[in-house]
Amino acid sequence: MASVYDHPKPFSSFSASAPDPAGTARRYSAPALEKGLEILEALSETSQGYTLRQLAEVLGRNVNEIFRMVVVLRQAGYIQVDDGDRHTLTLKMFRLAHRQPPLERLMQISQPLLAELAERTRQSCQLMLYRRDRVVVVGQANSPEGWQAEICGRMSRMLGATDPDL
Repeated sequence: MASVYDHPKPFSSFSASAPDPAGTARRYSAPALEKGLEILEALSETSQGYTLRQLAEVLGRNVNEIFRMVVVLRQAGYIQVDDGDRHTLTLKMFRLAHRQPPLERLMQISQPLLAELAERTRQSCQLMLYRRDRVVVVGQANSPEGWQAEICGRMSRMLGATDPDL
C-alpha cells in the first residue's frame, strides 16, 4: 500500500550529475544546501506540516540525515514547529522575496508611467508579470474617472464607481 506521503522527491534534480535548467551538466554540488532546499520544498507542499519522521519519509531519507538541517532551518526562522511536533514554513522567505531589489525598482519606475497612462486613457491600468502559468499584479493606477478595475485570481471584473457624484 502506498504511503499518503508518496510523491516525487522535490529536489531530486539537484544531484551533481543531473543537468541544470539550461541543459548543461552540473559542475558543482553542495549536498547540505541541496538537503535544506529539499526540506523547504517539501514543506511548501503541505499546509498541515510534517513531523520529522513524515518529512524524512517524504524526502526518501532517514531522520538522522535531516535532523540537524531541520534544527538549523528552525533556528534561522525558515520553519517552525507546532505543539504536535509538525514542521511548517514561516513567512521568512516571503519577506525576503519582497525585498528583492529588481521588483522594487520595477515598481518605482513603473508607477509614474502607470499613473500617466491612467490619466491619458481615463482607465485603470495594471502592470502584470507572467510567471509559471500565473499572472502577478506588481503595479496599479486607478482611473481618474472614479472607476477601478480589480484583478481577482484568474479573472478581472469591473467594480462600481468610487466617485460619490456618479
